[in-house]
Amino acid sequence: MRGIKRTLVALAILGGLGYTAYTLLLNDEAKEQLKKLADLTKEEAAKFSALIEESTGSVVDDGGQPQANRQAVLQQWANIGL
Repeated sequence: MRGIKRTLVALAILGGLGYTAYTLLLNDEAKEQLKKLADLTKEEAAKFSALIEESTGSVVDDGGQPQANRQAVLQQWANIGL
């Protein structure tokens, strides 16, 4: 419990210092550049996530028509009551 408390306190302190540094030490131009960097990072992460989904087969396109195999399996499940 003591380790969790220390970690939470450290995170709170670091967050407060980060916010203070952002508010007091950065000028408007630097803040704008930081926001642009955050937006770019978010966009690139979304692109990367989509790329990974495509390469691992998470996105399956069956053309809107379930395959006969899938229909047979669903019927078997229905026959046993599931």
